[in-house]
Amino acid sequence: MKTKSLKTFALSLMIPLVVTAAKGQSVYSNAVMNLRPVAYWPLQETTQPPSADIETNYGSLGPIANGYYASDANTLKGLPGAIVGDSDTAVEFTNVSQSFMIVPTTDNRVSLPGGGPITVEAWALPTANLQFVSLVSQTGPIGAGGNNAGPNSAGWSLNQNWLPYKGNGSGNNSLYGFSFHVFNGVGSTGGAEADAVYPFINGNWYHVVGVFDGTNCYVYVNGVNATTYQVPMSGSFVRDTWDPIEFGCNRGLGNNAYHGGIDEVAVYTNALTFNQISNHYNTAEGNLSGNYFSTVQGDNPLMYWRMDA
Repeated sequence: MKTKSLKTFALSLMIPLVVTAAKGQSVYSNAVMNLRPVAYWPLQETTQPPSADIETNYGSLGPIANGYYASDANTLKGLPGAIVGDSDTAVEFTNVSQSFMIVPTTDNRVSLPGGGPITVEAWALPTANLQFVSLVSQTGPIGAGGNNAGPNSAGWSLNQNWLPYKGNGSGNNSLYGFSFHVFNGVGSTGGAEADAVYPFINGNWYHVVGVFDGTNCYVYVNGVNATTYQVPMSGSFVRDTWDPIEFGCNRGLGNNAYHGGIDEVAVYTNALTFNQISNHYNTAEGNLSGNYFSTVQGDNPLMYWRMDA
């Protein structure tokens, strides 16, 4: 009888404690939400979340530099790829703010080393003659700058119909072609740039490569140095450790949306030579070795996305 009374007494203590704990959790959540947090994860889900839509990095950084798509509904997968005789597909970005991919800077090795040299390579299939757009880039919004450092931009951008060194004003971007810019951390237009006047035709694939050798930039199109104007580096290339690498948009998530296909994007921490670049192009166009993938990997890219998620 005495034992039963003790058990009853113990249970009478435990039940209020459990209720108090449940109420306490609710009170805590409400208190957090009243502070209007930018993000809040209570971590109380009981079902497995869906897997992310990931673009695998085949470069030396491995999964650290995997890409993540913002939206399946607004990005078209399975586009026939750029490489002749290769069943590997590409991605089409659709010129809407939800159609883009990023590589987060959760690890600073995603940001290319300051000073240079660097190379950024991509296949592009424009479907609209848009200005102010990039194929692939890593730099912050104009006026905000890379590294969250005010108006001073850092990073790099491989572009279509955009001249970063002239700024973002009306009439400043008369280029019909491609450009490559690396920023020096001084203002929003400083750094080195190469422009290539190249009257591309919408619906055709183009092999576009931006090279920075530490002093000058160059733009290669379809295996040939197509540079028509250069701005040499003043100061030195400043890496952007704040902003993600962006595909299908630039200077802010969903900003300046690109319209067209992108395939076989590779980033290197050295300046590829003319022979290397022309070898990539010729291998793709003639399927000479039957394996564009191994040709690119043979030149040791830091990051390489096939765009076939």
